[in-house]
Amino acid sequence: MGLALILSRRYLHHPGGRRRLSGLVAVAGVAAGVTMLVVVMAVLNGLATDLRSRITRTESHIRITRSDGLPAVVDSALVVSLAGQGRLVGMARFVQGELLLIHHGKTAGALLYGIDMASPGRGEELRSMLRDDGSCASGTGGLVLGSLLAQRIWAVPGDTVLLATPRELMPRPGGRPPRLARRVVDCVFTSGLPDFDASLAFMPTDQAVRLLEGQSAPGVELWLRDPADAPRVSRRLAAALATTEHLEVRHWGELNRSLFDALRLEKLAMFVVLALVICIAGLNITGGILRNVIARRTDIAILMTMGCTRTTVLAVFLLEGMLIGVAGAALGSTLGVGLGAAIERSGVLTIPGDLMPFAIIPMLMRAGDLGWVCIASVFITTASAVYPAYRASRLDPVSILRDL
Repeated sequence: MGLALILSRRYLHHPGGRRRLSGLVAVAGVAAGVTMLVVVMAVLNGLATDLRSRITRTESHIRITRSDGLPAVVDSALVVSLAGQGRLVGMARFVQGELLLIHHGKTAGALLYGIDMASPGRGEELRSMLRDDGSCASGTGGLVLGSLLAQRIWAVPGDTVLLATPRELMPRPGGRPPRLARRVVDCVFTSGLPDFDASLAFMPTDQAVRLLEGQSAPGVELWLRDPADAPRVSRRLAAALATTEHLEVRHWGELNRSLFDALRLEKLAMFVVLALVICIAGLNITGGILRNVIARRTDIAILMTMGCTRTTVLAVFLLEGMLIGVAGAALGSTLGVGLGAAIERSGVLTIPGDLMPFAIIPMLMRAGDLGWVCIASVFITTASAVYPAYRASRLDPVSILRDL
């Protein structure tokens, strides 16, 4: 292996102009593919992490409900023990149901959550999302609307809006008009997620229960110190509560499964597409090493006559492809990390308007993704050298030296 490594390095650093240029072009092609992969992975990681943090700030980390619509009753001591010491921040009852909001002739549908405003989990997160411009009318003891939802019905804190449940909107005997509840908008919150800001409304649990009148889906919501623990705690709770019929335990990832599945699919698709850039560079490597084999036919024949085995010859050119991959991966990962940091500091990748919940695309470099990119690039370049290396190992030294 030592001889093969020495020869492969010598062949790769050949002083000849065209051969040396061929090696540099191959390394540059691999480096370009790795750079693009690293930057794109950083963008997708930053996007997923930012969305995850916003969702876990708005959605309860674990939600326990019943599929039959009855109140979900759980043992608090059991939940605390399964969550782990110090991991559970808050646990409170909640209800949810659909509403129609009417104000100034404008109507909008909303998903109403009746929550415990004093809960250490939900209450703290909701207060952190309230606008800090002093526009709250009287704290958070009444109706709290998402910013885009309030904008759709032209409502500001202090305004009185009309609320109608789906049951009240059904035709009534004698053509009587629906009974509309009146509520004052106390505050407006901004989560940074347009879908949430345009559809969510909150009020205290007891008020929501009276308003919905049996049209709600009651349950229990849990808030953990670290949202990443939610899947593990959710599995424990589901196993412990499996004997209770119709009981469902879901964490924030399952509640937003379609979004995160789309992000994972996008990340995989971008990895495959940009890996094709490295595959194109691999074709260049195959041609370059094959030309090197043809140019080194005499050297290979002499080495074989001096006792060099075909396995060693095979290893020489395989190592040449591997060295190109290592050099390209090292250069590309360095450029990718530097380019990603420069993009994040400069803020050149801005998003106009309200298309996304952030104005500047977040970047997040992960060592695991960087490692997989480098491994994939080295594997592709090494595989590109398999055919030229095999051809080199099958050369007949006798016929080559006879034709000299």
